[in-house]
Amino acid sequence: MSEAASKSAGGGPLWELARAAGIEAGYQDVWGNWHTVGERTVRQLLEAMGIAADSEDGIAASLADLETEAWRTVLPRFVSTEADGSPGIELTLPERATGRLSWTARPVEDGRDAGEPRTGQLDLSALPPVEQRHVEGVRRVRRWLRLPPLEPGWYRLSVTVDHTTDETDLLVAPERAFSPAEALGGDARAWGLAVQLHGLRSAENWGLGDFQDLRRLMRIAADLGADFVGVNPIHAGHPADPEFFGPYGPSHRAFLNVLHIAVPDVPDFAECGDARDMVAAPGFQDRLRAAKDAALIDYPAVHGLKMPVLERCWRHFRERHIDRQTDRAKAFFAFCEERGEDLRRLALFDALQSHFLAEGKEGGWFWGGWPEPFRHPESRGAVRFADDEADRVGFFAWLQWEADRQLGAAVAEGREAGLRLGLYRDLAIANNPGGAAAWSWPDVVLVGPTVGAPPDFFSPLGQNWGLAPMSPVGLRATGFQVFIDAVRANMAGSGCVRMDHVMGLKHLFWVPPHGAATEGAYVEYPFDDLMRILRLESRRHRCVVIGEDLGTVPEGFRPAMRKAGVLSTRVLWFERGPDQGFIAPEHYEAEALIAATTHDLPTIRGWWLGRDIDRREEAGLFPGEGERAAEEREERTRDRERLLSSLRWHGVLPEGGVGPEGEGLVEAALRYLARTPGRMLIVQLEDLAGETEQPNLPGTTDQHPNWRRRLSLSLDDLATDAAARRLAGVIRQERGR
Repeated sequence: MSEAASKSAGGGPLWELARAAGIEAGYQDVWGNWHTVGERTVRQLLEAMGIAADSEDGIAASLADLETEAWRTVLPRFVSTEADGSPGIELTLPERATGRLSWTARPVEDGRDAGEPRTGQLDLSALPPVEQRHVEGVRRVRRWLRLPPLEPGWYRLSVTVDHTTDETDLLVAPERAFSPAEALGGDARAWGLAVQLHGLRSAENWGLGDFQDLRRLMRIAADLGADFVGVNPIHAGHPADPEFFGPYGPSHRAFLNVLHIAVPDVPDFAECGDARDMVAAPGFQDRLRAAKDAALIDYPAVHGLKMPVLERCWRHFRERHIDRQTDRAKAFFAFCEERGEDLRRLALFDALQSHFLAEGKEGGWFWGGWPEPFRHPESRGAVRFADDEADRVGFFAWLQWEADRQLGAAVAEGREAGLRLGLYRDLAIANNPGGAAAWSWPDVVLVGPTVGAPPDFFSPLGQNWGLAPMSPVGLRATGFQVFIDAVRANMAGSGCVRMDHVMGLKHLFWVPPHGAATEGAYVEYPFDDLMRILRLESRRHRCVVIGEDLGTVPEGFRPAMRKAGVLSTRVLWFERGPDQGFIAPEHYEAEALIAATTHDLPTIRGWWLGRDIDRREEAGLFPGEGERAAEEREERTRDRERLLSSLRWHGVLPEGGVGPEGEGLVEAALRYLARTPGRMLIVQLEDLAGETEQPNLPGTTDQHPNWRRRLSLSLDDLATDAAARRLAGVIRQERGR
């Protein structure tokens, strides 16, 4: 905690407990104002973490429990350390322990032994005590064990003292994450296209962009000279309920959104006459045309088309392949074994949610409203349901297998076509509290508080994203498994992963249950452990890591990212000098992802026209009687002149300048950004298509068609569109390709 925070925090046991749990005393907003967190918020957040704080006795007991937890076992549940010297491990031993200590560090990959173990022995007397404490009637001593240098990787560490053995997961981290220089060679600068996968139009998809569209886009991007294709989060959604479709509020970040499955590309569709007859029926074709022609994505309609056909494909697969134990069946079972318990729980959750929604019971969507015997994967009702409805559970596992196969085919297509970095995936900051991750890991993915952001320039009332934060206490207690699984799943096969709101590795803004965003508090996370996990997994998967570090960034955070080899994000609208003028291209950071805009911000033409201001005013996001909106319009007028001045100075304005509707601005802005030294440049497809509306308007739900917009330019047209090819040529020219 900073000195200012310490001074402003209240004293006493409650605040001591808050600090021990990671709750920060207050925060400074973008205007420089300090906000002290209220005691009510502190108690609510502690309660959400499972830490009693409702009385003086409860606070004292909770504080004692937190302080002594790490003293109860010889080894912590998880240990991370650096590879640049001898790893040091803290051991907690009874004071009476004597004699020799033996240790073994076994290299592991995906939970299996992966090399020769390292072993050693030494006298306990060689480990001087560094701290002592009475814990539960026993005097315990903390000693520091130094191991010989170990290569970066995962290990299973065991320590034996006085015939007692304890084990833990040991991570030895490399100094830096996998870099663009290693991926591309030398000082090469890459560029790529960013797409909201759901928004792709094509003659083949069923009203929603799918993995077959992505496969085609990978080849189109390579033909345009790009190095990668970036997609929005494609994490698992709610296949039982299409009304919950926001990509940044997933059910489970380690799995895929099965609504992106391209049904005609499913092998079982080609084999199953029953499924093909269903699709060929006139009524089905009428609904299919309506979904494809809809101005906005109609998720329930797409769901109603795809799921019944996929269910028939599953029945065919079960009868044709599982019952006959074909090679495809063996591949499916291998996938299930590889994804293990997490896949079993996800499929069971999806089956249960489907069941309770079909029954029409109130609260059927949210697992907290299910009958008590079904609220945990190992509860008796859930276990019995898994046995009784094994076929239904199998269907949802099969959907994940098919989604994984189709995504893998798209990745392979991109590599074959020449995309040097291939697929760029976006890892959402958190999960939906009503989803599979929260049901599977209720002590880690918390229901009650939600993730958001304090007030800032773009959201003066603050933001509540409605997402479930991970408990720092729960993360440590479970060896960070939820985070590790999500990172691994998104890095597998990807050339880059973007960490949404990467500051969440350091601290995250929690909004208390039923509270306003202005009542929230920052909660601190075990930053060193999380960064070490990220660096190691980045190298294991040869995957570049990009941090979305926009908004309020903690002091010292960006230097730490730079040291770790995690790229920063630099967006044109925010790169200003002291006079608010736009900085020159050469002054952009080199180790960064450069962009004109993002899915949460106006497109290039939309910014010029002030569409974002209009939409925020329509949605009631400005406090007061419209004065703030008027002020922003005046400032935008000045910003347009500032941008024109910078573009003109650097000789990138087209002949005749920028038209009143923003004509020529996209090319000028992209040429300007392409000249930056930034390692990676990402271009939104919305800008390539000349769109004026942004995909998402932060702070809104049904006031704005978030995640429902479809690109005006179809994939079929993108491949030959003269304007898109001209813009790609401009970028290639400036990037030296």
